[in-house]
Amino acid sequence: MKQWVYRHGPMVALMTAIFIISSDLGSADHTRPVLASIVKRFLPWLAHRMSPQMIDVTDFVIRKIAHVTEYAILSLLVSRSLAITKDTPAKPRVLATMIASIYALSDEFHQSFVPSRGATYTDVMWDTLGASIGSGILYMAQGRSKPDSNQRDQPKDRTQ
Repeated sequence: MKQWVYRHGPMVALMTAIFIISSDLGSADHTRPVLASIVKRFLPWLAHRMSPQMIDVTDFVIRKIAHVTEYAILSLLVSRSLAITKDTPAKPRVLATMIASIYALSDEFHQSFVPSRGATYTDVMWDTLGASIGSGILYMAQGRSKPDSNQRDQPKDRTQ
């Protein structure tokens, strides 16, 4: 049980957090005032220059960046759950991205039942982009195992 929690717990925790944020709590009506107060607190010189439209655009951009980021992390955590290593072939790597993307689709379905939220296919696309980026980052960070140069240069023994 301990190993299961260690291996899958972070993924389940992030999926739970995404589910909670997809409720009314994470609606634009709730996040926009938070953004405005952060700007007033930390960037007071900018606060009086920002029109409501600028706050709306900034909120939109931050929300899309959040979509990409959270699903990139989810893809990394799914990869961890699937025990993907540098020697793992392509299919399980694609599976990690697909699982994160299917979760994104289910998240939008969930949001369709929340009165202050709405389901959009573009959010699923942003989430899938994030999942793909996460898988790509993992692929590049792990590198691919390359044959040892000594093995490559030596002729094969054909005497058998």
